[in-house]
Amino acid sequence: MRILSNTIYILLTGYTLIFFSEWMFWAGRPPVDGIVGEVILTLLLYSFVGILFLAAVDYFHVRSFWAVFLAGALYGFMIEGIIVPTMYADFPLNLSWTPLAWHAILTILFGWYYLPNALRQSPKAGILASLGFGVFTGLWSLGWWSETLLAPPGTMVIYYCAFSLLFFIALVLRGRFPRPDFSQPGRGIYIAIGLMVLYFVVVTLPQQPFALVILPPLLVILLLTLRKNRQTELLNPSPSRSMVLTARQALPVLLIPVMASLIYVLFYNANPPALPVLPIPAVATPVYALFYNMTLPTLPLAYLVLTPAGFILFGISIYRIWKPKPV
Repeated sequence: MRILSNTIYILLTGYTLIFFSEWMFWAGRPPVDGIVGEVILTLLLYSFVGILFLAAVDYFHVRSFWAVFLAGALYGFMIEGIIVPTMYADFPLNLSWTPLAWHAILTILFGWYYLPNALRQSPKAGILASLGFGVFTGLWSLGWWSETLLAPPGTMVIYYCAFSLLFFIALVLRGRFPRPDFSQPGRGIYIAIGLMVLYFVVVTLPQQPFALVILPPLLVILLLTLRKNRQTELLNPSPSRSMVLTARQALPVLLIPVMASLIYVLFYNANPPALPVLPIPAVATPVYALFYNMTLPTLPLAYLVLTPAGFILFGISIYRIWKPKPV
C-alpha cells in the first residue's frame, strides 16, 4: 500500500509539473502536434524527473525561496539539458531559456511552491495568483500566432479547461496521500540517477556533444551549492509537506482557464483569420474592437523579461546560500 500511495503522489506531482512546463507553455498552438495524444507518456516522464526533484528537495533541506529556485534549476537542467537537449542552442542564452526562465521560475517557484501555499494561506492571494497566471497564459498563447497555424477559439477553450480541471483535481488529491520521504535516498533514487546519467551518455551526448562541457560544470556548481544549503539550512518542515488543499481552497485555480479563454477569444475575434469565430455579445463589440488587427509579440517579450531574470536569480541564489549566516 505504501508503494501504491507513493506512486500516486508522484504521478499527481508529475501532473502539476507538466501543467506548467508543457500544457501552458504550448497553449495557443493547435493541439495536433502530439501534445494531447502523448499525455500519458509525458506524465510518466515528468513524474520520473519529479522523483529526482523531490529527492533533491528533501536531501538538500530545500526550504528557502533561493534554495527552491536552485532545486527548480536542477529540474530545468534535467528536462532541457538531458531529456530534450535544447539548452545548448543559442548559447549562452538558452542556459536560462527555458531551464531557468520557465521551468525554475514558472513551474517550480510559482506553480509548485508559491501557488499552492497562497491558496492554502490566503484566499485573496490565491485568487490574485490564479487570475494573474490566467492573464499571462492567455497573452502568452497569442504569441504562437506568428509562428504556427491558429487554434480555433473553441478548441483552445476546451484545451484550457480540460488541463486546468485536471490540475485542480491533482492539487486536491495530492493532499490525500502522504508525501514520500526522500531525505535518506534509497536504492530507487540511485537507480533513477543512474538511468538519467545513462540517458545523458547514450542519447544526449551523441545529439549534442557540446553538452559534455556545459552540463557537468553547471551541475557541480548547483549540487555543491545545494550541499551547502543542506549544511546550513534549519530542519524546518519541507514546503511541499504543507501543501494540503481542500477543494474549496483550490477552487481559484479554475480562474486560470476562464481568464486565458477570455483573452484568447477576445483577440481571436478582433483579428479574425479565415476560420469561424465564436459569437460575442454585441455589448462586447466596442471592447474587442479596440484590439482589431492588433498582434502582441508576447513570446519575445516574455523571452526578454524571463531570460535575464533566470540568470539573475541563479546568481543571487548561489550568492545567498554561500553567504555566511549571522551567528
